[in-house]
Amino acid sequence: MDNNNRSVQLVWGIAILVVGLMMFLNIPAKMNQISNQLQGLSSSKLNLIRFSFYMISTILIGGGTKKLYKNINYKKTDDGNS
Repeated sequence: MDNNNRSVQLVWGIAILVVGLMMFLNIPAKMNQISNQLQGLSSSKLNLIRFSFYMISTILIGGGTKKLYKNINYKKTDDGNS
């Protein structure tokens, strides 16, 4: 993997991780907005929406962390072989 591609992958991993964290932190405020706009929605449907938001943010955080780990681990093994 060339150096430019590794830099792009590192930035992409950071971006995915930050988006996941920001989404995770914004879920309570967004859920308040959704419940205020859709007042007729049942509690079970709101819980399903909340679960879906948390699942998406967890997947983003996991994907970003995995990409960062692979990129950093690849750089360490690449530097060790030189």
